[in-house]
This record gives sequence, C-alpha cells and structure tokens, in this order.
Amino acid sequence: MSDAMPKQFGELETMDAGAMSFGSKTVKIKKMGIGLKLSDEAQQYSAINLLSIYLEDVGVKLGLGLDQIAIDTIFNGDQADGSDSIAVIGSENGTSFAYYDLLRAWVRMQLLGNSPNALLMSEAPTLSILQMEEFKNPSPQYAFGANPSGIQAPTMNFKTPLPQNQSVLTHGAMPSANYIALISKANAMIKLNAQPLRVEQDRNPSTQFTAFYVSLTTGFATLKRDARLCINKATAFSGAGFPSYM
Repeated sequence: MSDAMPKQFGELETMDAGAMSFGSKTVKIKKMGIGLKLSDEAQQYSAINLLSIYLEDVGVKLGLGLDQIAIDTIFNGDQADGSDSIAVIGSENGTSFAYYDLLRAWVRMQLLGNSPNALLMSEAPTLSILQMEEFKNPSPQYAFGANPSGIQAPTMNFKTPLPQNQSVLTHGAMPSANYIALISKANAMIKLNAQPLRVEQDRNPSTQFTAFYVSLTTGFATLKRDARLCINKATAFSGAGFPSYM
C-alpha cells in the first residue's frame, strides 16, 4: 500500500509528499505450442476443413490450460516457495458454506479497498451457493428472515457496500471442493504476454505435407495479495481467521 494518506497543513505551510515503493520478484513464464501436419490429399479430398476444426480445438484446449495455470497462480502465488499463496479462512460452522461466510469475506475485502467481483469454485460448492435462500429469494423479507411485525423493514444503505454483482466462475481445476475463492479481478493478478498467440506454417514439397504450428509465451503474476481470499468450509473460522496482512 502506498503512503498516500492526505495530511492537514496550514496557510503558507509546505504540503507533505507521499511515497510509493515496489519490491522485486522473479516470475517464470512458459512457452506453449502444438503443431499439425496435413497431407495434400487430406486437404484436397476431405469434405470438411480439418485445419479449421483442429485450430478451433486448439483454442478450446489452450483456454482450459491457461485457466489451470491462472487458478494455480491464484492459490499458490507466483513464487516457488509458496510465500505468495492465497489467504485461507475457515467457515462459521466448520462443515459447510453459509451466507454469513460470504458476508464476512465481502466486508473485509471491501474494507481493504479490494472489492471482490468474482467467486471461483468447483461444481459442488457452486450448487451449494445457488441453493442458499439469500440467492434463491433475494428480496429483504426472505434474505433476513420472516418479519414477525408484518411491517416492511427500511432499506439499508451500506456505506461499506456489499458487492452488487458477483461473477460465478466454475472450473474443474479447483484444488478442492471445500474451497471458494473470492477475487478482485482488477487487483489480484496480471497476465504476462511475452509472445502473443502466433500461427505459422511450414511446407515440405518432398513429402507433400504442410505443417501448421500454434505457439505463445505467457504466464501469470499476482499483484495484490489481499485481493484474493479463500474460504475453506472444512475448517472453523475460529481456528483459521484472517492473516495479519488482512
């Protein structure tokens, strides 16, 4: 966090200057690629465009592979020794996810200035979240229980606001069905593109084969460690609370 707090100063006094500093770290990126060799006969006598189908599949598989690398970076950080790993807190009851667990995480991240706008989880917790009454019936009379007086409660304007929207990202590469990761997409991670996606071809007249190659060099680096947070439903919050930097 920068030294950016405005300070009081009087008439004719010199205004204080803040400061911003950065450390340094080494982040490894990866070169990825794959090729396809097509004979002249395969291109001339096939009724379907084999190259088009193959390149489409390459794009799908490449996206899945990059997702896996990104999720690994979110949880384990970008340092081999694990020093940049995600903060993990427990759940209220130590056995399952509850709406209170999300509220606790949302409020703390908002207080830190890293508003979470995405929930990352595998299939099982996604179904659990979608079954919560607060999401099935989001109106106030359901979200906060039955009102015995029968009088509509006033609208509460949170000055430390809860997120208005959350992107639900379901992926099979999640390390455990016990985890939900909350992410501030603007501050949690950046993508390092050393070489963007490149498609090349090589023709061998003697064998009458044409080879097509797809490659790129990329990776991910974390930006702010407190812009990502993991809830582990299998651990009680009383034993696994927020780390000191949060």
